[in-house]
Amino acid sequence: MRFTKDDTQKCKGAAILLMIFHHMYREVWVYSGYSINFYPLSEAGAVNLADFCKLCVGIYAFLSAYGLTCAYRKWKESASGFVLCRYVKMMMVFWVVYLLAVLTSFSVGRGRWELMTVYAGDEVGISGTLFYILTDAMGLAHLFHTPSLDGAWWYMSFAFAVILLIPVLNRLCDHFREEYLILASLIVPAAFGLAVGENSLIIWLPVVALGISCARRNWLSGLMEHMEELPAVGKLAELCGWLVLLYCLFRLRQGPLKNQFLPLWDSLVPFLVIILLFLYINRLKGFGDILRFFGKYSTLIYLTHGFTQMFGNLTYPFTCAWLNYTIFVAESLVIAVALDLGLKLVRFRDLEDYVEKSLEKKFAGR
Repeated sequence: MRFTKDDTQKCKGAAILLMIFHHMYREVWVYSGYSINFYPLSEAGAVNLADFCKLCVGIYAFLSAYGLTCAYRKWKESASGFVLCRYVKMMMVFWVVYLLAVLTSFSVGRGRWELMTVYAGDEVGISGTLFYILTDAMGLAHLFHTPSLDGAWWYMSFAFAVILLIPVLNRLCDHFREEYLILASLIVPAAFGLAVGENSLIIWLPVVALGISCARRNWLSGLMEHMEELPAVGKLAELCGWLVLLYCLFRLRQGPLKNQFLPLWDSLVPFLVIILLFLYINRLKGFGDILRFFGKYSTLIYLTHGFTQMFGNLTYPFTCAWLNYTIFVAESLVIAVALDLGLKLVRFRDLEDYVEKSLEKKFAGR
Protein backbone atom coordinates (compact mmCIF):
# COMPACT_ATOMS: atom_id res chain seq x y z
CA MET A 1 0.00 0.00 0.00
CA ARG A 2 1.72 3.16 -1.21
CA PHE A 3 1.75 6.55 0.46
CA THR A 4 -0.72 8.26 -1.88
CA LYS A 5 -1.85 11.82 -2.61
CA ASP A 6 -4.85 11.11 -0.40
CA ASP A 7 -2.52 10.29 2.50
CA THR A 8 -0.58 13.46 1.76
CA GLN A 9 -3.79 15.50 1.89
CA LYS A 10 -4.73 14.04 5.27
CA CYS A 11 -1.24 14.69 6.67
CA LYS A 12 -1.50 18.29 5.47
CA GLY A 13 -4.78 18.56 7.32
CA ALA A 14 -3.17 17.40 10.55
CA ALA A 15 -0.23 19.75 10.01
CA ILE A 16 -2.39 22.82 9.48
CA LEU A 17 -4.29 22.14 12.71
CA LEU A 18 -0.99 21.84 14.56
CA MET A 19 0.25 25.05 12.92
CA ILE A 20 -2.73 27.08 14.10
CA PHE A 21 -2.29 25.93 17.70
CA HIS A 22 1.43 26.72 17.46
CA HIS A 23 0.79 30.22 16.14
CA MET A 24 -1.85 30.98 18.77
CA TYR A 25 -0.01 29.87 21.93
CA ARG A 26 3.67 29.25 21.15
CA GLU A 27 4.83 32.06 23.48
CA VAL A 28 3.15 34.09 26.19
CA TRP A 29 3.69 37.40 24.39
CA VAL A 30 1.61 36.20 21.41
CA TYR A 31 -1.62 36.41 23.45
CA SER A 32 -0.49 39.09 25.92
CA GLY A 33 -3.32 41.37 27.01
CA TYR A 34 -5.86 38.53 26.96
CA SER A 35 -6.91 36.38 29.90
CA ILE A 36 -6.57 32.77 28.74
CA ASN A 37 -7.45 29.63 30.71
CA PHE A 38 -5.72 26.45 29.51
CA TYR A 39 -7.47 24.00 31.86
CA PRO A 40 -6.78 21.09 32.28
CA LEU A 41 -3.21 22.10 31.30
CA SER A 42 -1.18 24.75 33.04
CA GLU A 43 -0.21 27.81 31.01
CA ALA A 44 3.41 26.64 30.92
CA GLY A 45 2.34 23.17 29.79
CA ALA A 46 0.13 24.56 27.00
CA VAL A 47 2.84 26.92 25.77
CA ASN A 48 5.31 24.03 25.80
CA LEU A 49 2.89 21.90 23.78
CA ALA A 50 2.27 24.75 21.32
CA ASP A 51 6.01 25.18 20.83
CA PHE A 52 6.28 21.44 20.16
CA CYS A 53 3.57 21.80 17.50
CA LYS A 54 6.15 23.50 15.28
CA LEU A 55 6.67 19.93 14.09
CA CYS A 56 4.06 20.97 11.48
CA VAL A 57 6.93 22.55 9.51
CA GLY A 58 8.77 19.23 9.40
CA ILE A 59 5.59 17.48 8.23
CA TYR A 60 5.22 19.94 5.36
CA ALA A 61 8.92 19.65 4.54
CA PHE A 62 8.67 15.85 4.35
CA LEU A 63 5.51 15.97 2.22
CA SER A 64 7.03 18.56 -0.12
CA ALA A 65 10.23 16.56 -0.59
CA TYR A 66 8.24 13.35 -1.08
CA GLY A 67 5.85 14.83 -3.65
CA LEU A 68 8.53 16.78 -5.50
CA THR A 69 10.75 13.71 -5.74
CA CYS A 70 7.90 11.66 -7.21
CA ALA A 71 7.29 14.44 -9.75
CA TYR A 72 10.98 14.89 -10.55
CA ARG A 73 11.50 11.19 -11.22
CA LYS A 74 8.80 11.43 -13.90
CA TRP A 75 10.24 14.68 -15.30
CA LYS A 76 12.04 14.14 -18.59
CA GLU A 77 13.31 17.67 -19.19
CA SER A 78 15.99 19.90 -17.65
CA ALA A 79 16.36 20.41 -13.90
CA SER A 80 16.04 24.18 -14.35
CA GLY A 81 12.73 23.64 -16.14
CA PHE A 82 11.50 21.53 -13.24
CA VAL A 83 12.47 24.21 -10.71
CA LEU A 84 10.75 26.97 -12.70
CA CYS A 85 7.56 24.98 -13.25
CA ARG A 86 7.24 23.99 -9.61
CA TYR A 87 8.06 27.49 -8.38
CA VAL A 88 5.43 29.13 -10.58
CA LYS A 89 2.87 26.48 -9.62
CA MET A 90 3.55 27.14 -5.94
CA MET A 91 3.48 30.91 -6.25
CA MET A 92 0.36 31.57 -8.32
CA VAL A 93 -2.09 31.35 -5.43
CA PHE A 94 0.40 33.18 -3.20
CA TRP A 95 0.37 36.13 -5.59
CA VAL A 96 -3.41 36.34 -5.26
CA VAL A 97 -3.17 36.29 -1.46
CA TYR A 98 -0.32 38.82 -1.51
CA LEU A 99 -2.43 41.20 -3.60
CA LEU A 100 -5.32 40.78 -1.16
CA ALA A 101 -2.93 41.47 1.73
CA VAL A 102 -1.78 44.69 0.06
CA LEU A 103 -5.39 45.78 -0.51
CA THR A 104 -6.22 44.88 3.11
CA SER A 105 -3.34 47.03 4.31
CA PHE A 106 -4.98 50.14 2.83
CA SER A 107 -8.14 49.58 4.87
CA VAL A 108 -6.47 48.39 8.07
CA GLY A 109 -3.55 50.81 7.91
CA ARG A 110 -1.82 49.96 11.15
CA GLY A 111 1.10 47.99 12.54
CA ARG A 112 2.49 45.19 10.42
CA TRP A 113 -0.36 45.57 7.95
CA GLU A 114 0.56 49.15 7.00
CA LEU A 115 2.68 49.05 3.84
CA MET A 116 4.98 51.96 4.60
CA THR A 117 5.53 50.75 8.17
CA VAL A 118 6.64 47.36 6.84
CA TYR A 119 8.60 48.27 3.72
CA ALA A 120 9.65 51.91 3.91
CA GLY A 121 12.29 53.65 5.98
CA ASP A 122 14.52 56.69 5.81
CA GLU A 123 17.58 54.52 5.43
CA VAL A 124 16.40 52.43 2.44
CA GLY A 125 14.87 55.03 0.09
CA ILE A 126 12.53 54.30 -2.81
CA SER A 127 14.79 51.67 -4.39
CA GLY A 128 15.09 49.81 -1.10
CA THR A 129 11.34 49.91 -0.56
CA LEU A 130 10.72 48.53 -4.06
CA PHE A 131 13.26 45.78 -3.44
CA TYR A 132 11.50 44.84 -0.18
CA ILE A 133 8.14 44.70 -1.96
CA LEU A 134 9.56 42.61 -4.80
CA THR A 135 11.26 40.07 -2.54
CA ASP A 136 8.13 39.71 -0.42
CA ALA A 137 5.92 39.30 -3.49
CA MET A 138 8.27 36.62 -4.82
CA GLY A 139 8.12 34.76 -1.51
CA LEU A 140 11.83 35.34 -0.89
CA ALA A 141 11.75 37.82 2.00
CA HIS A 142 13.06 35.31 4.53
CA LEU A 143 15.85 34.26 2.17
CA PHE A 144 17.04 37.86 1.77
CA HIS A 145 16.27 38.82 5.40
CA THR A 146 13.94 41.59 4.23
CA PRO A 147 10.57 42.69 5.72
CA SER A 148 7.36 40.80 5.03
CA LEU A 149 3.69 41.66 5.45
CA ASP A 150 3.16 38.34 7.21
CA GLY A 151 5.91 36.68 9.21
CA ALA A 152 4.36 33.25 8.59
CA TRP A 153 5.27 33.61 4.91
CA TRP A 154 8.88 32.77 5.75
CA TYR A 155 8.00 29.22 4.72
CA MET A 156 7.71 30.33 1.07
CA SER A 157 11.48 30.92 1.02
CA PHE A 158 12.01 27.53 2.61
CA ALA A 159 9.74 25.84 0.06
CA PHE A 160 11.65 27.51 -2.78
CA ALA A 161 14.93 26.24 -1.33
CA VAL A 162 13.50 22.71 -1.19
CA ILE A 163 12.47 22.95 -4.86
CA LEU A 164 16.01 24.00 -5.74
CA LEU A 165 17.49 21.11 -3.77
CA ILE A 166 15.30 18.33 -5.17
CA PRO A 167 17.19 17.86 -8.49
CA VAL A 168 20.58 18.09 -6.73
CA LEU A 169 19.77 15.68 -3.90
CA ASN A 170 18.09 13.20 -6.24
CA ARG A 171 21.16 13.21 -8.48
CA LEU A 172 23.25 12.41 -5.41
CA CYS A 173 20.90 9.54 -4.55
CA ASP A 174 21.40 8.17 -8.06
CA HIS A 175 25.04 7.56 -7.13
CA PHE A 176 24.89 6.97 -3.37
CA ARG A 177 22.48 5.18 -1.07
CA GLU A 178 19.67 7.28 0.41
CA GLU A 179 20.86 6.44 3.93
CA TYR A 180 24.09 8.34 3.20
CA LEU A 181 22.06 11.41 2.22
CA ILE A 182 20.19 11.34 5.54
CA LEU A 183 23.43 10.90 7.49
CA ALA A 184 25.15 13.69 5.54
CA SER A 185 22.22 16.06 6.15
CA LEU A 186 22.85 15.69 9.88
CA ILE A 187 26.64 15.61 9.93
CA VAL A 188 27.81 18.01 7.19
CA PRO A 189 26.16 21.20 8.56
CA ALA A 190 27.54 20.44 12.04
CA ALA A 191 30.99 19.63 10.66
CA PHE A 192 31.14 23.00 8.91
CA GLY A 193 29.83 24.82 11.96
CA LEU A 194 26.75 26.14 10.18
CA ALA A 195 24.51 27.99 12.61
CA VAL A 196 21.04 26.61 13.23
CA GLY A 197 19.10 29.88 13.23
CA GLU A 198 15.35 30.25 13.64
CA ASN A 199 13.47 28.78 10.66
CA SER A 200 16.74 27.73 9.05
CA LEU A 201 16.78 25.19 6.22
CA ILE A 202 19.44 23.30 8.18
CA ILE A 203 16.89 22.38 10.86
CA TRP A 204 14.69 20.50 8.41
CA LEU A 205 17.30 19.30 5.93
CA PRO A 206 17.29 15.79 7.45
CA VAL A 207 13.50 15.49 7.15
CA VAL A 208 13.77 16.65 3.54
CA ALA A 209 16.29 13.84 3.02
CA LEU A 210 13.85 11.44 4.67
CA GLY A 211 11.07 12.57 2.32
CA ILE A 212 13.30 12.00 -0.72
CA SER A 213 14.39 8.60 0.56
CA CYS A 214 10.84 7.44 1.29
CA ALA A 215 9.72 8.50 -2.18
CA ARG A 216 12.56 6.57 -3.79
CA ARG A 217 12.54 3.48 -1.57
CA ASN A 218 8.85 3.19 -0.51
CA TRP A 219 9.80 2.82 3.16
CA LEU A 220 6.33 3.84 4.34
CA SER A 221 4.76 1.15 2.19
CA GLY A 222 7.08 -1.38 3.79
CA LEU A 223 5.97 -0.29 7.26
CA MET A 224 2.32 -0.62 6.22
CA GLU A 225 2.86 -4.13 4.83
CA HIS A 226 4.64 -5.13 8.04
CA MET A 227 1.83 -3.78 10.23
CA GLU A 228 -0.93 -5.48 8.22
CA GLU A 229 0.77 -8.84 8.71
CA LEU A 230 0.55 -8.47 12.51
CA PRO A 231 -2.34 -9.89 14.58
CA ALA A 232 -4.63 -7.40 16.35
CA VAL A 233 -2.63 -7.63 19.59
CA GLY A 234 0.59 -7.01 17.67
CA LYS A 235 -0.88 -3.94 15.98
CA LEU A 236 -1.98 -2.54 19.33
CA ALA A 237 1.42 -3.25 20.89
CA GLU A 238 3.18 -1.58 17.97
CA LEU A 239 0.93 1.48 18.23
CA CYS A 240 1.73 1.75 21.94
CA GLY A 241 5.42 1.52 21.08
CA TRP A 242 5.16 4.35 18.55
CA LEU A 243 3.28 6.52 21.07
CA VAL A 244 5.85 5.89 23.81
CA LEU A 245 8.60 6.83 21.36
CA LEU A 246 6.73 10.02 20.45
CA TYR A 247 6.41 10.94 24.13
CA CYS A 248 10.13 10.32 24.68
CA LEU A 249 11.00 12.52 21.70
CA PHE A 250 8.65 15.20 23.05
CA ARG A 251 10.52 15.20 26.35
CA LEU A 252 13.88 15.34 24.59
CA ARG A 253 12.82 18.02 22.12
CA GLN A 254 11.35 20.25 24.83
CA GLY A 255 14.09 19.51 27.35
CA PRO A 256 17.63 20.82 27.91
CA LEU A 257 18.95 18.99 24.81
CA LYS A 258 16.61 20.87 22.46
CA ASN A 259 19.01 23.45 21.09
CA GLN A 260 21.95 21.06 20.82
CA PHE A 261 20.14 18.56 18.57
CA LEU A 262 17.26 20.55 17.05
CA PRO A 263 17.76 19.21 13.48
CA LEU A 264 17.56 15.67 14.85
CA TRP A 265 14.41 16.23 16.92
CA ASP A 266 12.64 18.28 14.25
CA SER A 267 13.25 15.55 11.70
CA LEU A 268 12.51 12.47 13.79
CA VAL A 269 9.34 13.84 15.39
CA PRO A 270 7.58 14.92 12.14
CA PHE A 271 8.59 11.64 10.50
CA LEU A 272 7.19 9.68 13.43
CA VAL A 273 3.93 11.65 13.33
CA ILE A 274 3.61 10.94 9.59
CA ILE A 275 4.15 7.23 10.31
CA LEU A 276 1.37 7.32 12.93
CA LEU A 277 -0.94 9.21 10.59
CA PHE A 278 -0.28 6.85 7.69
CA LEU A 279 -0.47 3.58 9.62
CA TYR A 280 -3.33 4.37 11.97
CA ILE A 281 -5.00 7.80 12.07
CA ASN A 282 -5.59 8.43 8.36
CA ARG A 283 -7.44 5.14 8.13
CA LEU A 284 -10.07 6.12 10.72
CA LYS A 285 -13.28 6.67 8.78
CA GLY A 286 -14.77 10.04 9.54
CA PHE A 287 -11.69 11.49 11.21
CA GLY A 288 -9.64 10.81 8.11
CA ASP A 289 -12.30 12.58 6.04
CA ILE A 290 -12.04 15.64 8.30
CA LEU A 291 -8.26 15.70 7.91
CA ARG A 292 -8.62 15.38 4.13
CA PHE A 293 -11.02 18.36 4.11
CA PHE A 294 -8.59 20.53 6.07
CA GLY A 295 -5.75 19.30 3.88
CA LYS A 296 -7.59 20.42 0.76
CA TYR A 297 -7.64 24.00 2.07
CA SER A 298 -4.38 23.87 4.07
CA THR A 299 -2.41 26.09 1.70
CA LEU A 300 -5.04 28.83 1.71
CA ILE A 301 -5.43 28.54 5.50
CA TYR A 302 -1.67 28.92 5.94
CA LEU A 303 -1.49 31.93 3.62
CA THR A 304 -4.54 33.77 4.98
CA HIS A 305 -4.87 32.92 8.68
CA GLY A 306 -2.84 36.04 9.44
CA PHE A 307 -5.77 38.12 8.15
CA THR A 308 -7.80 36.92 11.13
CA GLN A 309 -4.96 36.84 13.65
CA MET A 310 -4.25 40.54 13.20
CA PHE A 311 -7.54 41.19 14.99
CA GLY A 312 -6.92 39.95 18.51
CA ASN A 313 -10.59 40.09 19.48
CA LEU A 314 -11.37 37.57 16.75
CA THR A 315 -8.49 35.31 17.78
CA TYR A 316 -8.99 35.33 21.57
CA PRO A 317 -12.66 36.30 22.15
CA PHE A 318 -13.08 34.02 25.20
CA THR A 319 -11.00 32.98 28.18
CA CYS A 320 -11.08 29.28 27.24
CA ALA A 321 -8.00 28.51 25.13
CA TRP A 322 -9.59 25.46 23.49
CA LEU A 323 -12.76 27.34 22.53
CA ASN A 324 -10.65 30.13 21.05
CA TYR A 325 -8.68 27.55 19.09
CA THR A 326 -11.84 25.94 17.72
CA ILE A 327 -13.28 29.30 16.70
CA PHE A 328 -10.04 30.43 15.08
CA VAL A 329 -9.80 27.17 13.13
CA ALA A 330 -13.39 27.68 11.93
CA GLU A 331 -12.74 31.32 10.97
CA SER A 332 -9.58 30.43 9.06
CA LEU A 333 -11.37 27.59 7.27
CA VAL A 334 -14.30 29.81 6.25
CA ILE A 335 -11.93 32.40 4.78
CA ALA A 336 -10.02 29.71 2.89
CA VAL A 337 -13.18 28.05 1.53
CA ALA A 338 -14.63 31.42 0.48
CA LEU A 339 -11.40 32.39 -1.26
CA ASP A 340 -11.18 29.03 -3.02
CA LEU A 341 -14.78 29.42 -4.21
CA GLY A 342 -13.97 32.91 -5.49
CA LEU A 343 -10.92 31.62 -7.35
CA LYS A 344 -13.07 28.97 -9.01
CA LEU A 345 -15.77 31.47 -9.95
CA VAL A 346 -13.26 33.72 -11.74
CA ARG A 347 -11.70 30.58 -13.29
CA PHE A 348 -8.34 31.20 -11.66
CA ARG A 349 -7.91 27.46 -11.11
CA ASP A 350 -8.26 26.98 -14.86
CA LEU A 351 -5.57 29.60 -15.36
CA GLU A 352 -3.28 27.71 -12.97
CA ASP A 353 -3.71 24.52 -14.99
CA TYR A 354 -3.14 26.38 -18.25
CA VAL A 355 0.07 28.03 -17.04
CA GLU A 356 1.40 24.75 -15.64
CA LYS A 357 0.70 22.83 -18.85
CA SER A 358 2.12 25.65 -20.99
CA LEU A 359 5.38 25.67 -19.04
CA GLU A 360 5.69 21.89 -19.22
CA LYS A 361 5.00 22.00 -22.96
CA LYS A 362 7.57 24.75 -23.41
CA PHE A 363 10.33 22.74 -21.79
CA ALA A 364 9.24 19.54 -23.50
CA GLY A 365 9.65 21.28 -26.84
CA ARG A 366 13.25 22.24 -26.23
